[in-house]
Amino acid sequence: MSEELKRYDESWETEAGLPDDFDFWVIRSEFGYLAEYSDAQGNPLPLLIWHGESDEGFEGPVTFSLGRGWEPSRDGRTVTNVEKKKRRFTRTSMMGRLIDRIKELGALDAVASRGPATDAKIWEGTGWHLKREEFEYKGLLADRGGKTSRLMPVAFLGVRGEAGSGPTLAGETGEADNLRTKLVELAKNLGLKEFQRAAMSLPEVVSDMVLVQQIVDDSEAGFWHRAREGKV
Repeated sequence: MSEELKRYDESWETEAGLPDDFDFWVIRSEFGYLAEYSDAQGNPLPLLIWHGESDEGFEGPVTFSLGRGWEPSRDGRTVTNVEKKKRRFTRTSMMGRLIDRIKELGALDAVASRGPATDAKIWEGTGWHLKREEFEYKGLLADRGGKTSRLMPVAFLGVRGEAGSGPTLAGETGEADNLRTKLVELAKNLGLKEFQRAAMSLPEVVSDMVLVQQIVDDSEAGFWHRAREGKV
């Protein structure tokens, strides 16, 4: 607070009004488009879109533009490049910056082990401390001086349901460990659909939306597959 305003109520201070500097857990992740994101020609920009929960009450979306030529699948699960058939994102795109950032944070193994970067679901259940950062784009965003701000991870909080993560599955560490053990045992002894039905009958599961997403995920990144491979 400035020296002149210290003697007044804090309501006389102003702020940017944008979410900044908070913990965020990804509940749903998808590739898609949002009306407010377009290029200089007005074409919609393909995005990685995170929805989740935070200690600030912010639920998203947190977005990362993919760069030129990427096209989301109809269900938003995956993305392909229709121009060059490539699988790598441009380093200067926000998606490219996100990938480089998780490498800097030492989180690559935790995220990449869940699947390719072209699969949106690998981010679900991950936790990050986000802060707003300014980026410069030469020749673009002339009305903003060629600059814009975006939320970016500055710390990796872990993956919910995995040892060493931030918030646990059911609030207390002991309860979370017991629930995890029970679910792993179910996964090892039941088929996928039987496991999902049994898991969703547990009140402590349905009260945790991140865990629900993991349970109902049929892919190799889902709870059933990962439990049977000893990755939970």
